[in-house]
Amino acid sequence: MKRLTFVVTGVVLGSLLAGCTDTETTPTSSSDARLTGALTSFETCDEAVSELRERAAAHIPVALADTSMEATAAEMPDAAKSGETYSETNVQESGVDEPDLVKTDGERIVAVVDGTVRVTDAATRRPLGEIELGTESYGLSQLLLHDGRALVIAGLGGWGPDMAGTRILLVDVVNLAVLNDFEIEGYYVDARAVDGLARLVVRSMPRFEALAEPAEDSQSRADRIAKAPVDDWLPDYRLDGDSGQIECGSLARPREYSGTSLLTLLTFDMSAGLDSGSPLTIAADGDTVYGTADALYVANDRREFSTWDVGGSTDTEIYRFNLATGGAPAFHGSGIVPGYLLNKYSLSEWNGHLRVATTSWADGDLPVGPSESAEPPQSSSAVYVLAVDEDGLTEVGRIEGLGLGERIYSVRYVGDTGYVVTFREVDPLYVLDLSDPTNPAMTGELKITGYSSYLHPLAPGRLLGLGQEADDTGVAQGTQVSLFDVTNPASPDRLDQYHVPGGYSLAESDPHGFLHWAPESIVVMPLGGTALVLTVTDSTVSHRATITQSAGEVERSLVVNDTLWTVSYSGLQANSMTDYEPQAWIPFD
Repeated sequence: MKRLTFVVTGVVLGSLLAGCTDTETTPTSSSDARLTGALTSFETCDEAVSELRERAAAHIPVALADTSMEATAAEMPDAAKSGETYSETNVQESGVDEPDLVKTDGERIVAVVDGTVRVTDAATRRPLGEIELGTESYGLSQLLLHDGRALVIAGLGGWGPDMAGTRILLVDVVNLAVLNDFEIEGYYVDARAVDGLARLVVRSMPRFEALAEPAEDSQSRADRIAKAPVDDWLPDYRLDGDSGQIECGSLARPREYSGTSLLTLLTFDMSAGLDSGSPLTIAADGDTVYGTADALYVANDRREFSTWDVGGSTDTEIYRFNLATGGAPAFHGSGIVPGYLLNKYSLSEWNGHLRVATTSWADGDLPVGPSESAEPPQSSSAVYVLAVDEDGLTEVGRIEGLGLGERIYSVRYVGDTGYVVTFREVDPLYVLDLSDPTNPAMTGELKITGYSSYLHPLAPGRLLGLGQEADDTGVAQGTQVSLFDVTNPASPDRLDQYHVPGGYSLAESDPHGFLHWAPESIVVMPLGGTALVLTVTDSTVSHRATITQSAGEVERSLVVNDTLWTVSYSGLQANSMTDYEPQAWIPFD
């Protein structure tokens, strides 16, 4: 089989194969292929394996566990305006697309379900065809859609020795053909795309076979690590059947790292077809991805994402990659903040600063749930403001002491304002003034029962919260949707509430399941297998319809023209947006 060699491009890794010294350098132009920020190269493969062994040995796990891992706001989000004919995926940043299980371009509805890409004509409401991906053990399947092409991203179980894999296919959804097939060892973390240029993050671990043997003691594992070749760290890949491995000359590391994980950033132009992905590989770890049009952030809270002992750290590392060149990412720099992120919404870049919301607790352990202990944990939350400068990410301001004895349940940034919900028995909604990065301040607070796990900006001065109602002791009582008036940042208020006793919506934990369709003033979300349709005005939230599919439990919803489509793993259903009666059912047989 032909062996491929990655040709590394961009200002970060272009000269590594020629050998760079272990120094920090700054590029003088886009064509000056040198390292940026605090990222440095390994001068030789011998140096790489020696240092990787040393760092990995320092983090030998005390006890082994299953290493499998499921892949788990600045401006106003995309909201349909009058005259628009179809909805898009609910994303964090306007213009920055996120992968999901279904997409539409207004003509076709493209879904990836059970290892099959299914294409449906939105106008005729008939299936156009399907493409079997031909791979078993998909842990996760998502897609991006651009100009008649879908980039399908799937998790693979056990590809390579003791290693999960990620498969990336470029599919022509007009002619129903697979154009390219790319596989790489490692867990798919997340992806972002701007105008068809997709950036993917894959996380891999060294493939020490000894670590799969639970009976082996720490000394035996240390001996194995000391003899491990550099190839045990470097992920393999395949492109259209041709195989290869990322070379040690293409590997770099930040100032501090453990040697227990690699992050590989891949770049694919969906219009041009898949190539090597112009990989940027660093010796680091990460689990949360946040992206803007110009930058990609990868954060690592170092809690429980491998068997490795990472020293019980209660900090979160954040890596920033510059996308301004339009080609391969360039490592910009890194920063660190105390505490742990909730999710990607904890991060937001605005006017040259990164805002980061975290929760910390005194003993370093995760706080227990609201009904699991009578004693509140010693926890509190904070928002840190980091300047994006030539030194990486440098803290310039912070707000501390939010939600004492609680943890963060949701975060949203809208311009220079931040909203943070913490919870244990009641839900404080904090309003934060972030207009002065060096002097951020909490301006208002609203305490109500229950909590919001997702916050969605509506019109200026209005914020919608989706989460759970709770009794006075913090026990969840079912899905609630709250409409907040945040016109006066010193005095936020709840204008209305819709409560479903005992209910739970998938959109509470995955906002891709949330649809706001502004032309009809509705929001749609999965609820107990159905789709709940609510009318949201300037001051009220009320029930409009409940949609039940012919078969299957609703996961997503989308709008094309005057039709509301619901998506399940069983099929697609079309309902009229006039009376919400079913009009067509397309099963996924």
